[in-house]
Formats: sequence, structure tokens, C-alpha cells
Amino acid sequence: MKIRQLKHVGAVVAATLILTACAAQQQQQAANATVQVQRGSLQVTVNGSGTVAPLQSSDLTFGVNGKVQKVLVKEGQTVKEGDELAELDSRDLDQQVLQAAANVETAQAKLQQAQSGNATDQDRAAAQANVDQAKSELEKTKTGNITDQDLAAAQAQVQTAQGNLQRAKTGNMTPADIAAAQAAVKTAQGNLQHVLSAVSAADIAAAQAAVHTAEANLQKVQSTVTPADIAAAQAVVHTAEANLERTKTGNVTQADIDNAQAAVRSAEAKLQTAQQGPSPDVVSAAQNKLTQAQQNYQKISAGDSAAKTTAQQNVQSAADGVRSAQQVYSTAYWNNTQAQKGIDPKTGIPFSKEPVVILTNQVLAPLTTPRDYANALTQSKISLDQSQIKLQQAQVAAQNAQQQEINDVANAQAQIDDAQTQFNQVQKGPKATDIVPIQALVDQAKAQLQKLQQGGTAADVAAAQGQLDQAQAQLTKLQQGPNPGDVAAARGQVDQARAQLAKLQQGPNPGDVAAAQGQIQQAQAQLEKAQQGGNPGDIDAAAGQVNEAQAQLAKMQAGGTQADIDAAKAKLDETQAQYEKLAAGATQSDRAIAQAGVHQAEAALAAAKLNRDDAVLRAPFAGVVTAVTVVAGDRVVTTGTKDSPFTLVDLTQLHVDVNISEADTTYIKEGQAAKVKIDALGTNPITGKINYLAKAGTTVQNVTTYLARVDLPHDNPALRVGMNATVDIGVAQRQNVLVIPTRAIRDAGDKHFVRLKKGATFIDTEIRTGLANDTQTEVTSGLNEGDTIAARGIAPVTTKGSTGAQ
Repeated sequence: MKIRQLKHVGAVVAATLILTACAAQQQQQAANATVQVQRGSLQVTVNGSGTVAPLQSSDLTFGVNGKVQKVLVKEGQTVKEGDELAELDSRDLDQQVLQAAANVETAQAKLQQAQSGNATDQDRAAAQANVDQAKSELEKTKTGNITDQDLAAAQAQVQTAQGNLQRAKTGNMTPADIAAAQAAVKTAQGNLQHVLSAVSAADIAAAQAAVHTAEANLQKVQSTVTPADIAAAQAVVHTAEANLERTKTGNVTQADIDNAQAAVRSAEAKLQTAQQGPSPDVVSAAQNKLTQAQQNYQKISAGDSAAKTTAQQNVQSAADGVRSAQQVYSTAYWNNTQAQKGIDPKTGIPFSKEPVVILTNQVLAPLTTPRDYANALTQSKISLDQSQIKLQQAQVAAQNAQQQEINDVANAQAQIDDAQTQFNQVQKGPKATDIVPIQALVDQAKAQLQKLQQGGTAADVAAAQGQLDQAQAQLTKLQQGPNPGDVAAARGQVDQARAQLAKLQQGPNPGDVAAAQGQIQQAQAQLEKAQQGGNPGDIDAAAGQVNEAQAQLAKMQAGGTQADIDAAKAKLDETQAQYEKLAAGATQSDRAIAQAGVHQAEAALAAAKLNRDDAVLRAPFAGVVTAVTVVAGDRVVTTGTKDSPFTLVDLTQLHVDVNISEADTTYIKEGQAAKVKIDALGTNPITGKINYLAKAGTTVQNVTTYLARVDLPHDNPALRVGMNATVDIGVAQRQNVLVIPTRAIRDAGDKHFVRLKKGATFIDTEIRTGLANDTQTEVTSGLNEGDTIAARGIAPVTTKGSTGAQ
């Protein structure tokens, strides 16, 4: 909206250049130009801009994926609600419907089966067979359920047990077992002989070498530490101390800290730049791009519209040619029909034998023979065909021109939309998603700097301190001399080696001799046991196995036990109950499950039919098809695609949406008239009506606006969706008031002045103002109708005082 308040600042420009007399005179004349104070009407308007939009618009797509089989509409075609727009290849969907229907029939059959007993004749026959088998098993159990093979196996087990008893009586020892026991005795005797034999010279030499080694180690422990050993230990201590100092500082140099500080400053500078938002140059570039896109749209729209109009005129001209050729052909056809009957169509009498002159240029003169009329018919048919071809060519050219206009306008509109989006983004300033990663870089740089300034971790410092303590302990040990404990340990090793040598020199150990003699006695006892025969306990165990096998055989021969018979009866009762259950019919739960299966199959059938219906795309409301992006054979998917196959708009009520500032909403009322100027249709405005004023506003950079919708009249067929429009809404009006040009007013603080002409001079005069717009301002006091004032409110050329109007 543009409501100008009376705050116009007049500027007096001091001339500093030496002007010619003529120039000075021209300046004085311009400054002294005058206007008269008059009565008139004054109107203030709120204005905005937008584009013509339809009542509703929808990008339509199919409900299922598939291949387009038929496209039934074209761009610009008017359709009714429910009209078919296109159809997919539905063979797979039809098959799915048939399969779902078959599943319903199967589920219904299962339900009927459950309701009638849930068992077929085959099921009942199988249950009866199970009952018969259980009865047979019961009879077998009563007789022991023993076959001839079972008896033979039991008799074989008795014979095996008797054989085991016989072997137990002989000790279960074979001649080979006795020979092995004799060999064990001989081995034990050989081991005793080895123990009693003298120690070899090699054993004594090895023991002496061990004594020498232990004595040398004792000498080394008792030896004095050299200065070189202490110097080396001191070097290790110094190295550990230096490493500890580096660890405490994190092994970080001043250069590392300087670089980290520089990284923090760089990241903070980037963050500040991002938070400040785009520069005026960037905003200006975005505005220029939007302006260029809008100008390009107007240029392309005008050029393509002219080309389309020319193509349509060519179609009309070609159609006129076809109608003319059809008239000629119709006349020639009638004349030829009469001539073939022997009647001259011009005279209505039979042909004479005298030749008649034929006129050309498609003007038929009386012909002399029927052949001439036939030739004229043929020639007129050729002319008609040629004119029809020209018409078809003109129609194709017109369609191409129309399509070219649609494509070019769509591309130009896309450029406007893209430029508008970029301009809006620039005006909105930086997004949070742009600030967050830069802020993260600042935080990361600060954290790195803090880490470098803190030095090494406690764990690293502790490890370095441990290494230093170990090095200092080793140095202290070398400086103090031999450790008494190490000396005592070395002496113990010498004593142990000397004792082992003395033991070898003394001969066999009585304990070893006694152990070897014990092994001989154990082997001899084992041999005597093998030669004596079986153990009474083994014989008793084998006899028990014989008795058990004989008892099992007797049991089989005696028949089944009462427990086995009871188990067989229980099995028979179970199979009998199962048979009775099948014969009695299904349970309540079985019928409920079958019923649920029917519902599930019916739901699947409904879903399959719905998918089949979705293969046909229908108009959700009456309107005009404005875009068709598919042809037969194209594959379409319901998700993951940007373009919709069809776009449908409802043109029953066109409107223009404009944004109104929050200060101007108090002047706007629903139902209020508005003047709408369509750029593409010339200067004559259209009278619209405010249909809606938004209850909630939109705030961008602390500026809040509210959407106002202006409905356009229905009687203008030239209106097109997307046309640029300017809306003026009258919000205030004064009749028969004093008005002067707004530019004639000079503001000084909160006061307003004009230059009132008195005779040949101009006097600054204070006035009070009322309503104002861009060009005119209402004067409520200070001037009278007919007064003459300077046309511009600059400093007066001649001033002889000022009077204030109250």
C-alpha cells in the first residue's frame, strides 16, 4: 500500500557556480511557477500486486504404478467432475482382482466346511483307521506284544550273560594278559638295576659346570659398579625428566597455540559474516534477476501470442479456401450428374453438336460435352483436396504455435519463480541451517585451542613420571653398590649346585632304590593275580547279569503287564475321542477363525478393486486441463517423481492474492470493491471484490503482512491464470475539499508551509493538512479557494515575511 502522510521535506539548493544571466532567469521562472488552490475530490488507495489464480488447481497422478495405455484428454480441454483423463495398462491389476476373488471363494468354502463339521469324509475315515489301529495295539499288548524275533533276541541275551559268567570265573584273563604281566615284572627289575648302577662321568661333569656358573654369577653380583654404568643411568634419568616436561605441556609449542588462536579468529569472522546476512549488492543482484525474468516473460508472452494469432488467422484463411473449393466441387458434381444424363445443366436442354467455349479460373461456363463436365468435376476435386491439405498444414502450424507459447511461457514463469525464490531467500537473511555448521567450526576451533593450552592429559603425565621414577631408582641402585638380597640369592644358587654335585658323587639314593623295589613288588602281585583266576566279586556280578537276562526272557514269555495294557487302553480312548470330535463338527473358535479368513480375503479383494479403479485417472472437479506430460507407453510411478501427468484448474472463479501491511488492514473490509489492472490486457481496470482477509499474518524481517484475496468478475474471457495484476483498493475519500499539489508543500519539523503569492512576491505561509495521496493533499486551513501558490515548495525567491494559518 502507498499512503503518503504529509511529511514532505522541501530542499533549498544553493547555487555555487557562476551561471549565465539566461540560466539565472530560467531558475527564477521555474521557482516562481504557480498553481491555484481549487476544490475537488481526493482519494487514498491501498495497492499491491499479484498474479491471477484459479479457484482451485491440482496436479493429478495415478494411485498405482504402471504403463499408460490411453490418454483421453489434451491440454485446454474442459472436463466435468468424474471424467476419465487417462488409463493405465490394467492387465496385472485385473489378474490381482481375479486372484483376490478366488481367495474370497476359498475362504468362504473353509467357513462353510467349519460350519458343517470342519471334516471331510476322508478326515473321518482316517480318524476311524486310527481307532482301529489303537484297538489292534491293545490286543497285542494283552498278549505281551511279543513276536518270535523278540523271544529270539531275549534268548541270545541269556547266552551272552552266561558266557560272561564263564570268563569271570577264569579271571577274564587270556594267555596274552599273563604274558603282559610277566613283561611288567621284568621292566621293574631293569629299572631297579639302573638305580643301583653307578653315576656316569657325564652327569658329574654337568653338575660341576653348574657349580662354576653359579660361582661366576655370585662374583658378578659382588663386583663394584663402574663410572660408565652410573653415567649411562644418569643419561636415562635426564631423558626421562625432559620427556616429563614435554608431556606436562602436551608437547605443544607456542607456534601451535598461535595457529590455533588464528583458526578461532578466522572461524569467528566467518560466523559474523554469515549472521550479518547478504550484502546490498547481493540483494540488488537478486532483485535485478527477478526484474529481468519478469521482463523476459512479458517479451516471450507477447511474441508467442502474436505468432499464435498469425497461425490462427492462417487457419481461418485456409478454412475459407476449403469452403470455397467445396462450393465449386458441389456445383461441378451437380453439373456432371446432369451432363451424364445428357442434359446441359446450363440450358436444361439436351446437348447440341456444336462446340461451346469454356471459361477458366474456376468459373464454369456452359460446356459442350459431358466429358467437359466430368473433367471439371475432377479438377474441382483436386482443388478441394489441395485446399484441405493446406488447412491441415495450417492447423498443425497453429497447434505448434500454441504449444510453443505454452512451453515458452511455462519456462519463463519457471525463471520468474526461481528468481522470486532466490530474492525471497536473500530478503529473509541467513538460515539457521547455514549458521549451525559455521558455529560448529567456531566451537571446534575454540576447543582445540583450549586443549593445546591445557597441556598433556593426566594419564600421559603419570606414565612419564613413572618412567622417570624407574630411571632414578636404577641410578640409585648403581650408586649404592651390590644389593645384599641379590648377593644372598647368588650364594644360594652356588650352594644348590654344590649339593647336587655332592649327591651325584655319593652314589644312588636309598629312597630311589626303595621306589624301584616297590614297582617290582607291584608287578609281581599283578602277575600272581592273573595266574590265580577270577575275583569272587566279578563272578557274582556276571551271575547277576545272567539272572536278569533269564528274568526278561520269562517276562516276554509270560505276556504284557497290566501297566502296558492300561497305556494301550489310554491310546485307544484318545483316538476314539479324536474321531468323535471330527464327527461332532467344528468348535466355536474354529468357526471364528474361518469367519476372520473370509473378512481378510474380502478386504484384500476390496483393495485389489481399489487399485484397479486407481488405474483410471478421473477429474476430481470440473475444470480445464492445463498440462499433459504423458503419452501412451510412458511408465508412471506414484512417488519419487517431480512432474505430475496432468494439471487441472477450476476457472469458475479467478482471483488475485495481494499482501497488505498490518497498518492498512484496518481500512480493508470483506466485500469491499477493488480496481484490478491486468498488465497484459491494457490500462482499463477491472472491478473486483475482496472475498477474504487473512486472520493471521506472515512476518518477514520484522515486517508483517496479511493476505487479501480479490475475486475477479466472470465476464472477461481474456483473463488467464498467471497474468500479472496490480490491485488498488480505495480506503478513504473526500469530496469538495481544498486540494493543492503535494509537491507544493515544504515541511519544517511538524509544520507545513506553502509559498503564497501576494502581488509580485511569494510569502511562506503555514497551513494545516488533512487527507493526502502521492499527488494531492487536502488543506484544512491557511488557504482559500482561488489563492495562488508556488508549484514547488522550495525556498522563495522573494520573501517579505510569513503568516501562519491556524
